[in-house]
Amino acid sequence: MEDGAPPPAESAASTGSKIRSFIEMCGRHPLATGIFALIGIFGLGFSFFTFAVDQMDAVKDAETTQTMQASMDRVENTVGALAPAAEPEQFDPISSHAEVNSLDNVVFPREHMGKSLEWIEANVPAAFGEIPVLGFSVKSMADSEYVQFAPYLVVDVLRIEPIGGNIAAIYHGERGDGGELRHFAGVLLPQTGYQFAPLIDSATGELRSGIDYFRLAPKEPEELRLDLSYSPDFVYTFRVGIHFRYKGADRIHWMGNTFRSGIPSRVLPLAGFENTDFKPAVHPSMEWLEPARLRARAASDRAAADAGAVFTPRRLASR
Repeated sequence: MEDGAPPPAESAASTGSKIRSFIEMCGRHPLATGIFALIGIFGLGFSFFTFAVDQMDAVKDAETTQTMQASMDRVENTVGALAPAAEPEQFDPISSHAEVNSLDNVVFPREHMGKSLEWIEANVPAAFGEIPVLGFSVKSMADSEYVQFAPYLVVDVLRIEPIGGNIAAIYHGERGDGGELRHFAGVLLPQTGYQFAPLIDSATGELRSGIDYFRLAPKEPEELRLDLSYSPDFVYTFRVGIHFRYKGADRIHWMGNTFRSGIPSRVLPLAGFENTDFKPAVHPSMEWLEPARLRARAASDRAAADAGAVFTPRRLASR
């Protein structure tokens, strides 16, 4: 250690003594005390200020988040409104309405002879008439997909009943004829299950070939006409359907409720529209019904359905 230099311990003690002396002086001096107090007050005020700013920023951030969420919700709701609703499982893309004109004929138990046709229809459950023509209005209910349907109608015979002997009939007699764009014709044989009514030419009544299917655009309507002949001496309870394909799956859309129709072949008391004078006669529709021709026509109808290039009965599940 050089001569004249203070020891390290003494130097540190001297420095601490100076700092303590300075602090004590500030504590005794009013001006210094006031300055330090102002600095403390300023620091406290600055802390309050920064806290308030942070709170306002937090409120603004929350409001911004809520605004953005509301905007996103509006966009989602708008997109949801524009987008088509999800289709339920086994969605039926066809709606239909059956149109059956008032019957111009009725067969009924003889005990009701003398009653009006309207009264018999309303009050005699056993009464039935021949339904020669059925009309159907169909419409696609799909939003975007096309619906294809076969160039034949499916007639599902649910029940057959032999016609009894103690019967009479009322027949008006004058029937018009007309053609429709989608004109089908079929024959019902006395057997339950699916039978088929293919597309025909409205002018000639002959089967139309070369048409593999029809197509319904989304929301497109279509009018169908079905002419039916019946093997006599049975009452048929049946329904009529469209064999269609939607999104690759084949199904049947049944149009309207069930129908009940038939023709007796035997001689029976028959009255005209005025239904006051009953005379023995054969039901007028029997004049153009030949059982052999009916069976042959039914066989050709089934063959036409089986020969389809796109739709065939083989693609249908049996009921």
